[in-house]
Amino acid sequence: LDARGLRVLAACLTDAGAAQLRAATSNRLQTVLLDVTSSKSIADVTAWVRERVGDQGLWGLVNNAGIAIPTAPNEWLTKEDFVKVLDVNLVGLVEVTLSLLPLVRRAQGRVVNVASVMGRVSFFGGGYCISKYGVEAFSDSLRRELRPFGVQVSIIEPGGFQTGMIDPARLVKGFVHLWERLP
Repeated sequence: LDARGLRVLAACLTDAGAAQLRAATSNRLQTVLLDVTSSKSIADVTAWVRERVGDQGLWGLVNNAGIAIPTAPNEWLTKEDFVKVLDVNLVGLVEVTLSLLPLVRRAQGRVVNVASVMGRVSFFGGGYCISKYGVEAFSDSLRRELRPFGVQVSIIEPGGFQTGMIDPARLVKGFVHLWERLP
């Protein structure tokens, strides 16, 4: 979006991620730190965005935060393992969206939620597939609710791309940790 000349307000989890993003973009891109599992962090970022867009509203919201680990056969996992992934991938996405929706509605903008092909077909256990099914359902209902107000809601469903999220070494380390935790 920055390369196309748009002003971008980008929320990052870490200072390192924000610095890396700023180094690769123009001064049209501004960063802010956001932990989507923290209601206070979401409220602070919402105020930060409101200060920058004012009465114009927010042209677009892209929800891209996500984690995949822990993932394993379901019976290896605890409730807390599921909640960790669901809090980032689904509950955080919902809270961020609801917090920024008044600004998106004001601009008759759009919401773009990054789901996954795993939101359609569950290939493995854990919270990841469940969370992405939830993103699909939330997005579908939001699309129907906001269409009369001129707001578009879209879903992106990436397949298997080589990213840090599916780093084989991290996955194996996670599997070993969960296996060793079994009774």
